[in-house]
Amino acid sequence: MSKFKEIDRGIGTSKDSAHNSKGIVAVEEFYPISVLKSETILLIDSLKENYENIVEPSKSIAISKYLRPDFKRLLNNIQQINKLKWDLVDSKTPDTVAYWTRSDKFSEKKWLITFESSSKEEIFIYLNYLRSEILTYH
Repeated sequence: MSKFKEIDRGIGTSKDSAHNSKGIVAVEEFYPISVLKSETILLIDSLKENYENIVEPSKSIAISKYLRPDFKRLLNNIQQINKLKWDLVDSKTPDTVAYWTRSDKFSEKKWLITFESSSKEEIFIYLNYLRSEILTYH
C-alpha cells in the first residue's frame, strides 16, 4: 500500500507542476509570438496572392502603393516578433527575422520604397524569403 501511495504522490506532483504559475507565465509570454507569426504568414500569403494576379508589369507599382498599409503592417509585425523574441531571450544576440539585408542604415521609408521600385519577381522572391525566415524562426 505504501508503494501505491508513493506513486500516487508522484502523479499528483507531476500534475501540479504542469499547471504551476511559472509554466503558465512562460506560455503566456510565448503565445504572442505564435499569434504574430501566424498573422504575418497570412499577410505575406495575401500579398503574394495580390502579386500573383498581376498580369502587366507596369501595374506592379500601382499595386505596391495600394498595398502600402499592408507592407507597413508586415514591417510592424516583424519588428514586434523580433522585440518579443529579444525580451524572452537571455543572450545578447537572439534569433531575429532579418528584414533589412542592405548595408545602409534602416529606414521605413526606404523599406517601403523597395516594394514600389522592384519588379514583381523581386517582390515575390523577397516575400518568400520573409515567409521562410518567419517559418524557421523559433
